[in-house]
Amino acid sequence: MRASNITLDTVKQYLRAEEENDQTLEIFLSAAKAFVIRYTGLREDQLDDSEDLTAAILTVCSDLYDNRQMTAAGSTMNPVVQKILDLHTVKPEVGTT
Repeated sequence: MRASNITLDTVKQYLRAEEENDQTLEIFLSAAKAFVIRYTGLREDQLDDSEDLTAAILTVCSDLYDNRQMTAAGSTMNPVVQKILDLHTVKPEVGTT
């Protein structure tokens, strides 16, 4: 299966979450694709070039679904949330204030 073929029903089956709110799962799917794109630097159309990226997208969906809390045990930030935020963090240039 290619990344472009991932549907909401695919995500529901993968997560075994048939009763879950569609809007929530759509957010997770969109966020998972965006995460993979930003992490790899690939364009969305390039996600279909490797089927293993489909597994990565579904795995990120699963992690977002399973770990919907901002903090994990021990008051540490959810690792997926931290990675997403790290991808969007604007770091100041060296020598600027």
